[in-house]
Amino acid sequence: NAAFMCGTCASACAEVGEGECCVPPGRRMASVRCLAGGVGNAESACRYAFMEFSVGGSPVGRVTFALFSDVVPLTVDNFAALLPRYESSSLHRVIPGFMSQGGASAGPSIYGAHFDDENFVVSYDEPFLLGMANSGKNTNGAQWFLTVTPTHHLDGKHVVFGGVLAGFGTAMSINEAGSPSGKPQKEIIVTAAKEITLEQAQAAVDAEMRRAQDATMASEL
Repeated sequence: NAAFMCGTCASACAEVGEGECCVPPGRRMASVRCLAGGVGNAESACRYAFMEFSVGGSPVGRVTFALFSDVVPLTVDNFAALLPRYESSSLHRVIPGFMSQGGASAGPSIYGAHFDDENFVVSYDEPFLLGMANSGKNTNGAQWFLTVTPTHHLDGKHVVFGGVLAGFGTAMSINEAGSPSGKPQKEIIVTAAKEITLEQAQAAVDAEMRRAQDATMASEL
């Protein structure tokens, strides 16, 4: 699965002209470790969630995330608790080749208006990471963003709390709907958002693997 996911990640980027934007050879994506124990493992190191999106009123697909609850449990608790509020909300700032940001209408965090930066253990040295948007040190709230390229300049400033497991193409489609100014070209809506189990997350990865394999076979005919 690790090799497949990295290949899918790179392919999604290549399709929109971003080139090789996945992790370096020999290093697995941050989210992959969350599946390392496999289904049936008594205790998973992570939590899992998905979001479904529409662009301009048309569904574009689902993105499945691993949430790094073993690294930033308070931040993950906040995001997971706010998932119902994220449903029907819009992504208000989307910059192609950089990131897609949402959560502006979700209200305060579960800890109040703001909460502190938990830690900066995970670096932005790969694409497809979930980070907390803020207005400065220790001002985390409900806003989140999803990167589509390594963004080292965010290290030490924005807490990483998750990463994509499946739906890389959907993540890129959303990002393509942005503009250099950040204003989306079309309305981008989170149509569904829910926490899921490890088994459901693994099933999403397996389904994406099958789709990629089918596409490869079809192209070779």
